[in-house]
Amino acid sequence: MSTNAIPFKYQKLKEYFVHNIRNGKLTDNTRVPSEPELMKQYSLSRNTIRQTMKELENAGYLYRVRGKGTFVRTAHPEVSQKIALIIFDSKYSAHPLVRGMICGIDEVLSRNGYLLDILASRRSGLEADINRLAVSYAGFLIGAWQIDKNIVRSFIQKHIPHIFVKNYFPGVQENAVMIDFENAGKTAAEHLAKLGHRNLALFYAGENINISRDFKAGVVTACLDHGIRLRHENIIDLGFNCDKVTAAVDFLSGSRERVSAIITMDDDIAASAVRRLEENGLTVPDDISVTGCNDMPIASLVSPALTTVAIPIEELGRKAAEILVKRLKGEGGNFKGLKLFPELIVRESTAQAKNK
Repeated sequence: MSTNAIPFKYQKLKEYFVHNIRNGKLTDNTRVPSEPELMKQYSLSRNTIRQTMKELENAGYLYRVRGKGTFVRTAHPEVSQKIALIIFDSKYSAHPLVRGMICGIDEVLSRNGYLLDILASRRSGLEADINRLAVSYAGFLIGAWQIDKNIVRSFIQKHIPHIFVKNYFPGVQENAVMIDFENAGKTAAEHLAKLGHRNLALFYAGENINISRDFKAGVVTACLDHGIRLRHENIIDLGFNCDKVTAAVDFLSGSRERVSAIITMDDDIAASAVRRLEENGLTVPDDISVTGCNDMPIASLVSPALTTVAIPIEELGRKAAEILVKRLKGEGGNFKGLKLFPELIVRESTAQAKNK
């Protein structure tokens, strides 16, 4: 057998199962032939058969019962032609970053004949609804920054097709399409380092949010690499709450050893920080430089316009949707996770540090 024949037959085997499950020839709970039977029928190795079965399980077409065999998954959900995006709550969908992600997702799903529904993980009872939802939807995109671990466990144990998008669950980055937020934090800090800043503050969303923790790690790495001071008390957890900015900026403005720049991981917070600094008689960027993150519309509308780190959010949505659709078609392969990289956008809120 030639080396080229194996992938061809391997693909044909996947296509056989996907096609016959979709057209109803392989009905619900039909037992799949054993590995030896499939090896004989398709002249494939045991490893190839196992890989094929595993990919079909991951795509939701098959399920395995220990000691009994492999079966066609009951009521395979692809017939619904609907995908669910799980976010934390409905208000979150109004955020410019989330809207961009949804646009990217919907572009791909519409092209492939799927409808998009948005579900809130914050509401009670979602975990109990997983079985019903698994029948109602072909697959799931999980964009919630807070999601019950039992919900994630249910998706994994029940082999429900899903991809994490933007946010990720600890330990499952290999099933996520993400932004490299560590790189985003590092990029902002390195920009300030090149401008001669040597004493920084960081406003971030705390340790409980994975992407926030990653952003902080990037800032800390850049500070260590460039000999920049980032004192513990100047690393301030604001959540994503702009109401806390006033107290944080007042603290920094009144500090005996004032910082020369503030890094924030959100443009709204950066804009609030600029306003409060000016209310305290400090000019941005002459007295203190400020950086944002996400490149939301406000970044270019405020004065001074914000230096920020642009997030390829629509591309993120497109990539996640493309990978999920391929998985549903049995073409997902061995997906190992994907990170997209941010880009620095230099505007007016940062300037060369003054010599002190």
